[in-house]
Amino acid sequence: MKTKGGSVIPYVDLGLPSGLLWAQYNIGATSEEERGLYFSWGNVDGHYNDGYNFNSTTYNSTPGKSLSGDIPTNATYDAARANLGNGWRMPTTADFNELKNNTTQEFVSDYNGTGVKGWKYTSKTGSGNYIFIPLAGFYNGLALNWDNNYGQYNLASYNGGNVWTILLSSSNNYNNSESTRERGRTIRAVCNP
Repeated sequence: MKTKGGSVIPYVDLGLPSGLLWAQYNIGATSEEERGLYFSWGNVDGHYNDGYNFNSTTYNSTPGKSLSGDIPTNATYDAARANLGNGWRMPTTADFNELKNNTTQEFVSDYNGTGVKGWKYTSKTGSGNYIFIPLAGFYNGLALNWDNNYGQYNLASYNGGNVWTILLSSSNNYNNSESTRERGRTIRAVCNP
């Protein structure tokens, strides 16, 4: 798979029943342990440490504010499609559940000697393939909170006013319904072969 600029985006085949492939990095990252960019729910412009304010006032003037259902897989609302190109999309709650049900999960407190904490999802097929998802924190307003202690990843799924996220900590990795759509969260993209 390639980005709009033509560079190759690495993906990992975890042998999932659906054939779904998960990106090796977060959107905007160039390695597994990097945070990448942060996105408010339903918006395609990513930010990191650039003075962008992830608050409700800012969010209310963005395209994502108008969504009242799952994020459609188009470049207007899907940050994966907009930033990585056709074929890529944001994962849904069903995609994350498939990932958890068909991999072995392990919390890692120092990924490859980088000091970065996160979760490793290893294929059960015996291939040894895995993805590492770092505890990248989240933006609330102008502040990056809980970096390397907690992670919150946007999913494309909607839950009656709330949105679904992946919540990560040293003891948990699960789906969570969140009311704070404006919060800046990282995204791990998926694609179909």
